Amino acid sequence: MKTTASVAYSTARDSFRAGAEMSSRALSSGNMDACTFAFVFASSEHDSTELLKGVRSVLGDQVGLAGGTSSGTITRDYIGYEGFNAGIMIIASGDIIFTAHLIDELKSGEFEAGQRAGKEIAGMHELENPNLLLFYD
Repeated sequence: MKTTASVAYSTARDSFRAGAEMSSRALSSGNMDACTFAFVFASSEHDSTELLKGVRSVLGDQVGLAGGTSSGTITRDYIGYEGFNAGIMIIASGDIIFTAHLIDELKSGEFEAGQRAGKEIAGMHELENPNLLLFYD
């Protein structure tokens, strides 16, 4: 399976609708039936739980997710930095293995959170061509 990616955005005020809308648009614009991973970002005005429920309603529960809040959304045909905006990048690949780790309680101690993160990702050195994206939210 070749690797395919697609992006979409939504400005819907309803968080569930925004998640479902941008997920459907990303599948459609990428001529994809399904994906293996999605990066999801949205303004803090959105209810993240409802937004992700909307994403899952279209992409399913098996798709890996990562992302967070953002101060704006930029795609090829949209730039938004005020109000309700959300963006998604979906990826379908049989070659790329995605894993996501969540380290919470950052407020309780950044150093300790960093140590926990290091332990979570320690096995990456065993992978062929490992890559890491770190989102601090």
